[in-house]
Amino acid sequence: ADNEFCDLNKWGMTEWNCLCDMEAAKTVFDSGVKNCIVTGVEQTCRFALPSRDIKKAMKKQKRLEVVADSVSDVAPLSWFHDVVALYALLCPEEVRFQTGDISFDMADTDIKSATSFKVNPNGRYRLVTDFSPEKFIKHYADTLKIDI
Repeated sequence: ADNEFCDLNKWGMTEWNCLCDMEAAKTVFDSGVKNCIVTGVEQTCRFALPSRDIKKAMKKQKRLEVVADSVSDVAPLSWFHDVVALYALLCPEEVRFQTGDISFDMADTDIKSATSFKVNPNGRYRLVTDFSPEKFIKHYADTLKIDI
C-alpha cells in the first residue's frame, strides 16, 4: 500500500516512533523491560483499509462515534500500526515472533540514529516477524462488533 510512513527507504534504520521521540525510545530500550513486544512498519504496512469504510462501520455504533471521528476524511487508506502491536500482545498465538536484543543508537541527527535487532534466544524483546492480516482484521472487526 502506498503510504509515505511505510517507506523504509525514506526513514532508513530508525523506526517512526523512535524518530518522533528519540529520548523516549532510548529510555524504553535501556529500561531492562523483559518480553517487550516490538512491531515494525515492515509488518504493519503490509495492509490497509479504506478510511471511509472504517469510519462508516464505526459510525453505526454510538460507542464508537468518537473513534470514527478520528479516522481521516482526507487519507484514502488507514493503517493499523499501533493496533497490530496490541493484537500481538493480546493474541500471541496468532503472531510469529523472533526473540532478541534491540539497540537504539542515538546520534545528533535523526538520519544517523539507528534501531537494530539481533537474534538472541535469551533476549528481552519479541519482534513481530509475521501475522495474518486477514485474521487480524477479522479479530478487530469482531472485537469492535463492526462490519468492515
